Amino acid sequence: MRLITATLTGLVLLAGCGDSGEPAPAKTPEVTGPTVSAEDLAVLEGTGWTGEHTYRGYVGAQEDVTIPSSMTVRESGGMYVLNFEYEDSLSNYSQELPISADGRQLGLGTITERTENGDVLTIVTEEECLDAQVDSICRFTFEISPNYFTERRHVTALGDDLSIQRDYFRYTR
Repeated sequence: MRLITATLTGLVLLAGCGDSGEPAPAKTPEVTGPTVSAEDLAVLEGTGWTGEHTYRGYVGAQEDVTIPSSMTVRESGGMYVLNFEYEDSLSNYSQELPISADGRQLGLGTITERTENGDVLTIVTEEECLDAQVDSICRFTFEISPNYFTERRHVTALGDDLSIQRDYFRYTR
């Protein structure tokens, strides 16, 4: 009986060793792949951006149309808001670009590429989207610098190899 009591007491003592009663600290997941940060987009903030927007229409000949526009960029609650203004003002709109906490997503897309060439940062994202009511993959390419910004949207219908450029924004200041 003494042997059993001593053994059970030893097991209880061993079970308590190193256990402070506190939960183990959560491990931070390792970020793999290209990322973007608020500092990367901060160079776009402000006014004075002038340029043009080229888009491919959905009806008729589906030709590219280019119209002059301007852009302002502001940070708002952890995201960047791009305001595009056109001469007719009916087409004005805003694009919100939130950055995920781990930096792996910009807007709704997952960042697939990040390259830097001088002061130009190129970010490529991909996301599932609908284009002309067709399930597609949208690939956005952003070129970001203090005085130059472009955004291209290429669309590929699921199951298709043909990609079309749907939008191309070009701005300088």
